[in-house]
Amino acid sequence: MGLPTAELNNIDADVIIGATCQLIQEEYPGQRLIVATTNVKHLSRFISAKQWNQIN
Repeated sequence: MGLPTAELNNIDADVIIGATCQLIQEEYPGQRLIVATTNVKHLSRFISAKQWNQIN
């Protein structure tokens, strides 16, 4: 059983963003990929995510 990230009838953008980033990482192994977001808590379950001002 997974952890829901959106209401049943809503499009789950977190999962879409996470899956897209995982595909990019597979295509470009060894490259650092961090998603800039205000929703770090949800996105960091799938991928590396930080507030935009914490990325250097």
